[in-house]
Amino acid sequence: MSKRYNLEQSTVQAGALAPLFDRLTDLEPHLVSEPSSYQILTPAELKESVQRELELVLNTRPTVRRPPEDGHGEFIPDFALPQFFGLRDFSWFDGASDTGRRDIGTEIERVVTYYEPRLKNIKVRVSKHPQDPLALVAEIAGDLKIGEILERFTFPITIHNLLQRDES
Repeated sequence: MSKRYNLEQSTVQAGALAPLFDRLTDLEPHLVSEPSSYQILTPAELKESVQRELELVLNTRPTVRRPPEDGHGEFIPDFALPQFFGLRDFSWFDGASDTGRRDIGTEIERVVTYYEPRLKNIKVRVSKHPQDPLALVAEIAGDLKIGEILERFTFPITIHNLLQRDES
């Protein structure tokens, strides 16, 4: 029993578990095996990983439209279906409008809450992009668990409009 306990103690590593797809990605295909250190992220790597995931989710558009939420009846979250992955089109968004910024901020918060479970206590602030009239800037603040400590981070994300994606 004590030997097992010692083994468990010696394998405890500081950091956070890497997301599934990060763990499945073969960073060095020429190696037969890779060290297990690729399974655990340092605090800086964790922050970079969350930043990448947020950029991916918020710059991906669903392939089908979600039904509008009109406040009638119970909303059934459909984020789990692959065709609903991402942030819905925001070409209707008026960056000069407080109501518009609040609405898209609420939508971003819902999407981030669902797709980035490592981030807790999420707050979103949306503004117009300083140079690009078709893009938005979302500042996503949230708590990340690093070891046993929750640390607050802010992730600035540029969100591109569908029109920009079609041109590239």
